[in-house]
Amino acid sequence: MKHNLFLGIVNAPYRVDLCNFLYEEYDCDCYFLHRRLEDACFSETYCEHISRYKSKYLQTRVIAGRKVARLSCLWRLLKSHRPDCVFVPELSLTALAVLFLRWIVHGHYKVVSICDDNMDMLTGKDLSRFHTLSRRLIIKRLDNLVLTNPQTVAWYQSRFGKGVFFPIMPDEVRLRGEMEQAIPCSEAWLDRYGLRGKKIILYVGRLIPVKNLERLLDAMGQVDGRAVLVLVGEGVERPGLEALAGDSPCVLFVGRQSGPDLLAWYNLADVLVLPSIQEAFGAVVSEALTGGCPAAVSERAGSAFLVESGRNGFIFHPDSVSGIADAIKGALNIPAAEGPVRLRDSLMPLSFRSSVERMLSQL
Repeated sequence: MKHNLFLGIVNAPYRVDLCNFLYEEYDCDCYFLHRRLEDACFSETYCEHISRYKSKYLQTRVIAGRKVARLSCLWRLLKSHRPDCVFVPELSLTALAVLFLRWIVHGHYKVVSICDDNMDMLTGKDLSRFHTLSRRLIIKRLDNLVLTNPQTVAWYQSRFGKGVFFPIMPDEVRLRGEMEQAIPCSEAWLDRYGLRGKKIILYVGRLIPVKNLERLLDAMGQVDGRAVLVLVGEGVERPGLEALAGDSPCVLFVGRQSGPDLLAWYNLADVLVLPSIQEAFGAVVSEALTGGCPAAVSERAGSAFLVESGRNGFIFHPDSVSGIADAIKGALNIPAAEGPVRLRDSLMPLSFRSSVERMLSQL
């Protein structure tokens, strides 16, 4: 591949390292549909800070409640860039528009979807009817898909003969460097929130129903009394969750955080927990593991395959309160660094550079 285009939903921290690599190694320009998402858990400023490319934005219109790039904008972009490959977002209307324009002009560029489908979605619990319909319309016309889970690769390969593997993961060199720089902030959080001597159970994400946080609060009643659940994020469920937690000293709401403020929590956490009943992937799992934090992860999260029970975490069924509690307790028993806050050894089973190079070689 000589010159390429990456068309994304938003410049998000879980995609920045892939875009950095494509920009620097494959002459790839990066365009996005949104400057920011209203309910995003991350800071646009932080994403721009860690991006080595200049984010560009597509001209858009809204169709059926979804933002899609204007055909005229895509036409000009494809004509001026003459790409070898166009990476498109998911199985979206923008992806369909790029395929339509290629058909109209008999273009020779490849179209590759960056798709977060997991097995839960492929076996009856899809995100929406639109997603199910678009899969039928788009897959056969794509040249390939980049998929985040080995099982979904096998599923797509068996049905369509397409699909290569690359999980949502950070460049460990960048992220671990930033985590080390955030250690003073970690020390500050310990003192500010009175957490010295406590076991810290960390949740990072939106406070919304599919995250299954009521069961997580119930599960905390079965965990070590020294454990404190720290919830990083905002969402519609916060008032109800705060009411459920009451004045418990074992539950701490710290709001939405990003950049060093968030990385400081990964440094402190004894366990990251992701209890979702629906989760396409869950980038927080790969971030936590990269920082050496064990993870207790719902079996319905696409990132669950990163967890090897007993080595770097445990997997649980999200409908079971006792299952969530047992996974947290098991993860707490995984040997961890003692003493002052420091950067722990990575628990991530994959390397960013080798994974992305393997993926691109298969495309």
